Amino acid sequence: MKRITRCFVFFLIPLVLTGCIGAGAQTPTKPPDDILIGFDSMPDEVASWVEEHDKSERGVFKKSFETWDAYLVTMGEQRTGGYLVKIDNAGFDSGKTWIVDVVFEEPEPGQIVTMALTYPFEVFAVRQGTPVTVRLLNETGEVTEMTVQSE
Repeated sequence: MKRITRCFVFFLIPLVLTGCIGAGAQTPTKPPDDILIGFDSMPDEVASWVEEHDKSERGVFKKSFETWDAYLVTMGEQRTGGYLVKIDNAGFDSGKTWIVDVVFEEPEPGQIVTMALTYPFEVFAVRQGTPVTVRLLNETGEVTEMTVQSE
């Protein structure tokens, strides 16, 4: 009987506790299938459009493809490196419109940067026909809706 009790205490209790600890862990959720973010996640036809598009002007540009509406957000021509266009948040509002918040980041004063003309951009795509609002967030948290230019 002692042997069974010892076996229970040393082997079964830790095994049960290990299973209980892992049971409550949250698994990361997969990004939704109806939005793609970032150049590397784009279908080839969208990637080709992005590569060929003039990025020297600041703005939001939209082009429809077979199953996707692609949006290119550009910061325009910058005199140095260190600039970045970043999608800060993307989600549906109550009316099933994608709200995409964009941040334009600039290099810190004194930061070492590439001394070359750069054209920062970000791209995302949603299922064709899905309404989208692109908003620019500034460093103080103010929000400005950006005008989308369709091609």
